[in-house]
Amino acid sequence: MLKSARRILVLVPHEPTVDPRVHYTAAALAKQHDVTMVATTHEWDVRPADNAPNDVSYTTVRLPYARRGAVAGCQAVCALLVERSLGLGRPISSFVGAVMLTVLGAAGAVVLCGWLIIDVLMLPFVLANEPRLVSLGLVFGAVRRTVWQTRRAARWLLSRLPGAAPKRGALTRYVERGVELIIGTRAAASVLRLSFCVSDQLVRCVLQREDRPDLLYVHDLYTLQAGVLLKRKTGATLVYDSHEYYPYQYTHASFTAIIRRYESLLLRWVDTYITVSPQLARELERTYARRPIHAIPNVEPSPPAMGPPAVTEMSALARDRVKVLYQGAFAEGRGLEEIIREWSGVDGSRAALFLRGPRNVWLGQLERIAVDLGLLGTS
Repeated sequence: MLKSARRILVLVPHEPTVDPRVHYTAAALAKQHDVTMVATTHEWDVRPADNAPNDVSYTTVRLPYARRGAVAGCQAVCALLVERSLGLGRPISSFVGAVMLTVLGAAGAVVLCGWLIIDVLMLPFVLANEPRLVSLGLVFGAVRRTVWQTRRAARWLLSRLPGAAPKRGALTRYVERGVELIIGTRAAASVLRLSFCVSDQLVRCVLQREDRPDLLYVHDLYTLQAGVLLKRKTGATLVYDSHEYYPYQYTHASFTAIIRRYESLLLRWVDTYITVSPQLARELERTYARRPIHAIPNVEPSPPAMGPPAVTEMSALARDRVKVLYQGAFAEGRGLEEIIREWSGVDGSRAALFLRGPRNVWLGQLERIAVDLGLLGTS
């Protein structure tokens, strides 16, 4: 089949082979079009070489992720917000966006000072509750983890304050609300910073290329801003493949509000919106008042049988039991604690639960629950 003249750029915020969905969507497009994939790769993006897709019919460009461009990305979002809300032209919107960025920078400096003060105050309680962190080599990591432990430490401290129980309860609620605001805002800031840096790298790379795309296919929220900026510069059609319900990656109200507003702003320039299931598509249609949102199943096509299946590490651990797999990020509010507790009622000789994802402080908490229930390493 002859290739059409359409040039398609697929934008990815991580190592492409980590997510099979990235490959099979690009391979499907490459059957009729000229497809180039541009991805930012991180040092922790590691996957065995034998899991890389075979017979790739598209070109892949990998850019080592660099922490730069956050300020430019924030200014670009401010300009988009002003242009969309006030209907101003691009030059004026850029100027007003720069003013907004200055104001936000000043406010951010104040908030950062507050975060640092809270981190310093809460560090002794975190170290007291996390004995395995008390070592010189892990002190810096403990400082970064303090805000995630603030709620537990605050409850412990407030429960020992003198006074009537109703007053302690009211004070506890105020402290918890403050902690929720801080945790959610910090998580949202992390997502936005990654999005801004990825956007800056991808936009710079694409604009340096001689061939301009006819269509931009962006994976994940982290590349959506790059797709919007490139669409405005090249006039290409923009397709957004959303892999998650991003505003609810974390259950903190401030995180949900910030990320939903950010995604909603960028969606106004999207031509075609895709997600992973019909159920999520309907929920996104309700949340963003947008129709239609299309669904492509989040599964990899099964290859034809070529002899007996390979024995993987998971298969060896399962020992012919039914394998139940959770794969993704470990975070509060995803129901993983409840799943582990309920798993104690499952016949461990017939089924095994696997939780796979990047190691962080939440994974440590899940492991401790599994140890207490006698499930870790057994079922």
